[in-house]
Amino acid sequence: MKTVKKYIKLNDFAAFYQIETEVLNTFADVGLIHPIPEVNDLVIPYEEVDRCERAIRIYQDLDVNPEGIDIILEMRDKIKQLQDELNFLRRQLFQLKDQNQFPEVIDDEY
Repeated sequence: MKTVKKYIKLNDFAAFYQIETEVLNTFADVGLIHPIPEVNDLVIPYEEVDRCERAIRIYQDLDVNPEGIDIILEMRDKIKQLQDELNFLRRQLFQLKDQNQFPEVIDDEY
């Protein structure tokens, strides 16, 4: 089965969020978004819309430059990854505990 990719025109996205297309071009230069050239226009892959919306909010609300936005979003992604890993490990721990396979903990002082 062929997967259909969805895109939004860069100009339409800018108009909707009332932001200059130059700001989105700057986001692209920094690597926050990855627009794709289409016939007479640039488009943003739909899977990048959420990240672009976050970048716009940070840019407008907090007046952070694009390089700072990149750092903030990377840190956010890393925190999300660590939270997912922690939740996974907690589920494994509870499964072991429920199956009485929990290893005995020896309480040594260092």
